[in-house]
Amino acid sequence: MGLNKKFSLIIPVYNVEIYIARCLDSVLNQDIPMSEYEIIVVNDGSTDRSATIVEQYARKYSNLIVINKENGGLSSARNAGLRKATGEYVWFIDSDDFICKDVLKDIYKECINNQLDVLRIKWQRVDIHENILPPLKKGDRGKGFPITSGLEFVEKRCSTYLFAWSFIYKHAVLLKSNILFKEGLLYEDVEFNVRILPLIDRIKSFNKVCYCYTVNRRGSILNKIDSKRISDLLIVCDTIKTLSKQSDLSFYKRILSDCVISAILLTASSSQMLKESGRDFLWKLSEFGINHLLYTGTLPRKILCFVFNVSPVLSLYVAYILNLIRSKR
Repeated sequence: MGLNKKFSLIIPVYNVEIYIARCLDSVLNQDIPMSEYEIIVVNDGSTDRSATIVEQYARKYSNLIVINKENGGLSSARNAGLRKATGEYVWFIDSDDFICKDVLKDIYKECINNQLDVLRIKWQRVDIHENILPPLKKGDRGKGFPITSGLEFVEKRCSTYLFAWSFIYKHAVLLKSNILFKEGLLYEDVEFNVRILPLIDRIKSFNKVCYCYTVNRRGSILNKIDSKRISDLLIVCDTIKTLSKQSDLSFYKRILSDCVISAILLTASSSQMLKESGRDFLWKLSEFGINHLLYTGTLPRKILCFVFNVSPVLSLYVAYILNLIRSKR
């Protein structure tokens, strides 16, 4: 397959009629000719006006390609866009988020001048009114670092934030590795990146904010807490556990610890979830050994990590108390 564009911007769309125009305007408001990049919008079976809005843009802009498919989830939509892509670099963009004005020229220059396989970008959190929010913790917007290998990156530079949209991937590397997003799975970004990043030869951080991540959106998948969300986290844990058996990277131990702690917090998110899922998920979680000494999360999560190693049962109740304290702030 010939790669004849500089970028393929892949945007999965599902029932985001309030946000999609903002996202499309942002990817069109760039500083390279439209002939040099393509915007692949994958309508994943939307039932609101999202598809209509996207088609209006497609009639106006020749570099905007629309793929209509039955609903299959975010991973399925990203994979469909990736199979269609012809860009030298691929950027997965969520349709309820947006990118900053005039960043593609500098991003491409950074990638080409440094012969990068992956570029990690800086990002910022915004609310639904586009007000900039403080970072989740120090460094979560991405720190600058020199060119390094993927192995060195995951060992020394990588945080537990593995959003697919925070990395720009060389398309040839994705094709060579033959790694796609696991379909039907939540937390697909983590599962994808724990497999691809250690394989990278050259990765660098771009010390410029390029992406705006919208938090607290109504209807967002990550705002819904149910048993599938927890069980999918356990599937990700299984993937990481398998990879850790093949390598002695501390990276896998850090990410596994973070996923286990997230699963505990989700299970203990309410008395109802604790009652319905606590015993079953606790039994499954106890299969994963985590290392609180390597964990780099926030202090409450570090404490929870330590408690889990002492008593998995106790960790659920500590997590329940932590959730109550956080909800009252």
